[in-house]
Amino acid sequence: MVFLFVKRALLFLLMLALSLSVLALPTSAQEQTAVPGTSIPETPEDDGESDMPDVSDVTGSNIVIFNMDTGVTIFDRNADEPVYLGFLPRLMTALVAFENIPDPDSRMVTITSEMLRLTPQVSSAGLSQGETLSVSDLIKCVLVGNSQEACVALAFEVAGNISGFLAMMNDKAEQLGAYDTRFSNVHGYYSPGDALSTVRDAAYIVRAFCEHEMLESWANLSYADLTVSGRTRRIYARNSIIVSSSEFYVRRAVGLAAYSGSGAPVSGANYIDDSNMRLLCIEASDGSVGDLYADMAVLLSFSAEKYITELIIKADAAVCEVPVEMGSDRDSVVAAAAQDIYVTHRDDYTVDDYEVVYDVVDSVTAPFDKGIELGSVSVYFGGELVGSSVLVAKTGAEVDRLDLFTQNLNNFFSNPILWIIIGVVVFLVLLYSILLYRASRRKAKRMKSAKHERIKMDIE
Repeated sequence: MVFLFVKRALLFLLMLALSLSVLALPTSAQEQTAVPGTSIPETPEDDGESDMPDVSDVTGSNIVIFNMDTGVTIFDRNADEPVYLGFLPRLMTALVAFENIPDPDSRMVTITSEMLRLTPQVSSAGLSQGETLSVSDLIKCVLVGNSQEACVALAFEVAGNISGFLAMMNDKAEQLGAYDTRFSNVHGYYSPGDALSTVRDAAYIVRAFCEHEMLESWANLSYADLTVSGRTRRIYARNSIIVSSSEFYVRRAVGLAAYSGSGAPVSGANYIDDSNMRLLCIEASDGSVGDLYADMAVLLSFSAEKYITELIIKADAAVCEVPVEMGSDRDSVVAAAAQDIYVTHRDDYTVDDYEVVYDVVDSVTAPFDKGIELGSVSVYFGGELVGSSVLVAKTGAEVDRLDLFTQNLNNFFSNPILWIIIGVVVFLVLLYSILLYRASRRKAKRMKSAKHERIKMDIE
């Protein structure tokens, strides 16, 4: 039994040593070069009104100016303060409906008495029971004419009821990072106790809305021709920013939404499309709707005139070199940004005002493929992150087989556990040899004794 135990112990230790030799191999390049993931740049906190025109011209209580292309807030005022934004439920209703109905042009909806019963105010679209129109025209009613009955009709068409559609709206808000936003109606009509949002959350939702070019183009219409039960009906925009005859008209503005109603702040969302940037302005105000439009006109014009967007880091441009270990064809590899990094800043700032920080691995071990992550590059302004990108290898590298063998051999013999195992194996071999020797001696003695006994018996 002792011999059997020793043999099994030796076999186990040899298998363990073999396993350790495999574990001692160098890890893959992908495992060595993991870097923290990038995220949407955080919003720098504002320390005053230095980035605004004369504050006497802007009366809004909640304001955000947001670059929709870079995800950076360039100005805010009470942007995280809870406020009711009457335009936001309509935009989210249009967004959720558009994303959940694949054929909006051909999908027809009939207005029912239940839809009208749940509509607080019938809009200028004047939809009546029994009238039929496409989902596309319903969305135009929502975005151009602020139609509450169209919002209710879309909710029923998508979810079958209001509560189910509200759940979809709230889920969508959470997916977009609008964690301080809850929706309690689909149409925007204010009732005491309605759920609130923030203008910063609204910026995230509006950016997602504008990713659908069709929705954005419909929201920017000064009027829309609908086909209702086979007949043409025209509705007009409720957003004065995009109406050329309005005193608040801004030529380069893209209109998205506006809201005015009793008991809640007036609010609106529009952006200026200037060169290579889209600066979104969202405001809520306790003033009049005229005050809102005046503020929006000032904010949009100011954004276009005072801000520019510049390319700081170009995608695929060489940034630095990273040493390559055990490479057969190269000693280093070039790291490049995976994507462009743009920054938006006042026209009196320059790119020299920005700090570029590189976080790169010390080395990378072959073999590895082109495009593996080697680190990250971040752009800061005033200590705040305004842009970032991962750094990737512009080429791959093959492994040097001799270096790999030498490395594996060194790793194998430098493993302290291996030497412990070798010591145990030597001990067991010695123990086995001693036991074998003693067993052989006992066997020889028994054989000698048995021989003597046979001789003695023969003599007798």
